[in-house]
Amino acid sequence: MVERATSEWVLECVGAGPLEQLVCDDESCIRWIEAQAARSFRFRDALSHVWIAGDVSDATFLRIEVAAGTRLDNPRRDAIE
Repeated sequence: MVERATSEWVLECVGAGPLEQLVCDDESCIRWIEAQAARSFRFRDALSHVWIAGDVSDATFLRIEVAAGTRLDNPRRDAIE
């Protein structure tokens, strides 16, 4: 879906939809996301639109944020930094 997205808006929808539903605290899932992000700018772009604060552990949130290469929205940021 990421590679076939036809616009920035579609990438945002992939991030805020299916990709957001994929993110969890499972180590193999996190490693897969990190690997995809390491090799694809478009994947990092989509990943930057996930809203996962409060849905995953703080450690997972920080790993996904690093993989995305940008600060993700997190109203609890002060608590994890």
